[in-house]
Amino acid sequence: MNRIERMKAQQMKASKGSKAIASFLIAFFFSIPSFAQQNIKSEEVDVVKAYQPLLADAVKIPLHAEPAPVDTAMQPLKYDVKQHVVSLPFTPSEIKPLALPQQEQAQLQNNLIKAGAGTQLTPLFEVYLGNGRSDKYSYGANFHYLSSHATGMDYQDVSHLGGNVSGTSYFKSTALSGGIGYDQDVYHFYGFDPAFTDTANQFSKDLLKNQFQNFSLNLGLGNTKPTKSEVDYDFQFRFHDLRRKPGSGMLDDLKEDYFRFDARLGKTIQKVHHANLDLGFERENFSSSMDTAIDYFSILPNYEYRKAKLFLKAGVNLEIVDGGFMVNPVAEGSYEVIGDYLIPYAGIFGGSSPNTLKEVSDVNPFIAYYAPATSEVLEGYGGVKGSYGNNISYNARLSYGKQTNVPFYHMVGENPSLFTTYYYYEAMVLRFRMEVGYKQSERLNLLVSGETSSWDLDYDDEPIGIPKSKLSFSANYNIQNKIIFTGDLFLQSGAFAFNETDSVTTQMKGRIDVNLGATYNYKKNIGFWVSLNNITASKQREWYNYPTYGLVAMGGVLLKF
Repeated sequence: MNRIERMKAQQMKASKGSKAIASFLIAFFFSIPSFAQQNIKSEEVDVVKAYQPLLADAVKIPLHAEPAPVDTAMQPLKYDVKQHVVSLPFTPSEIKPLALPQQEQAQLQNNLIKAGAGTQLTPLFEVYLGNGRSDKYSYGANFHYLSSHATGMDYQDVSHLGGNVSGTSYFKSTALSGGIGYDQDVYHFYGFDPAFTDTANQFSKDLLKNQFQNFSLNLGLGNTKPTKSEVDYDFQFRFHDLRRKPGSGMLDDLKEDYFRFDARLGKTIQKVHHANLDLGFERENFSSSMDTAIDYFSILPNYEYRKAKLFLKAGVNLEIVDGGFMVNPVAEGSYEVIGDYLIPYAGIFGGSSPNTLKEVSDVNPFIAYYAPATSEVLEGYGGVKGSYGNNISYNARLSYGKQTNVPFYHMVGENPSLFTTYYYYEAMVLRFRMEVGYKQSERLNLLVSGETSSWDLDYDDEPIGIPKSKLSFSANYNIQNKIIFTGDLFLQSGAFAFNETDSVTTQMKGRIDVNLGATYNYKKNIGFWVSLNNITASKQREWYNYPTYGLVAMGGVLLKF
């Protein structure tokens, strides 16, 4: 037997031995249970379903956990950590907003030229100039000329020439403003009795001319933002030089130099208390056949309380007028009952004011004789005001007060009728005024205002030259900035006229004046306009024997750039 065959015979013997050992071990393990359970009887069991344990059948083991007893021998630890600054190893980078593309603002048309003409040979020319948007300064200028030549009414010609230049400079929290102006108005005394029209032929235009030339100047300085010290300031200076030049040899020349300086200082305390001091100084120098100078000086310390819905003000007006000393109360209060919708208010005011030639001639341009005088007013008032959103606003005010030296306008003569100032020594006036405005963006604007008064004068006298009731209505309708319509309505009751020659008081008829206008913007830089004035053809002014033009139609062109 070779070596290979011997190795195969040995492997076969080893394999047979291994199989015998494995068979013995299997038989031994399976035989152990049979030896341990020989006495247990076999029993058949029928399995109905799988066993499902229930929580109710479980055995409940009571557990009563108790916390561990507190060890009172232990003392709580106390820590004292001092505050200190932690230095960071780096500095965070500054957060910067994302760069957005800058939107260019639309270019404004700050300059306007308006020219036209109308019936009664009426040329019109106006120029308005401005610099537009600026956070540092603003300036502008305007010029206007209007002349009318009546047809069929002798000496009714009027003309107006004027202009002004103004500007404001802003620096830090302060605004400095100023302006100068010049106006020239020419009227004629054409108040002739219609029954004696031939009398007008005895006069000339130069003789009946009543010309006013006025030079004005105003300056202002005030804060536009709250200051660090919470002190507000405002200074205003106004001046005018007015000269009345009548026709040759008929009336005396009149000259008035007037200036007024006002200063207001205020201190805010805890945002609700405001202590203010108002100072005022006025001087009127009047020159005619005799010269007159009147000085006015006033000090008005006052206190204001502003918080939430409540506003209160109280002060004393101390005045020195032409050497005399006067003390008058000043007080006002208001409360927002329903937000901005309903705000009742009430107050009292006392003070004095001059009746300057400028104020008198603005009311009655046919004034021939004038003398300066001071009016004193003590008035109590009350009312309600408010607004609804950005569309509707209103104000109703009722006042009752006493006024001394009320300027009335008496008539002197009839051909022509001239007027002189007559100062009524004392009047009690009950006055009611109402204003209602409506605004719908730039499309529609409406404004109604009216005033009526009741005068208590001695001997059943009447307020000469002053209508007791007035009503005005104005409307503006804009159609996409292409077509703009405007309308005005003026109504007033008949004023009383008094002729000093025969001491007769006459009440004239009431007056209604309706004006309509339209503007058509043909292109961005050019437009056309037309206006119709005195559509109702009212024939009488508030001054006796002074009729008005009939229907006046005008039209022209607009240039914008």
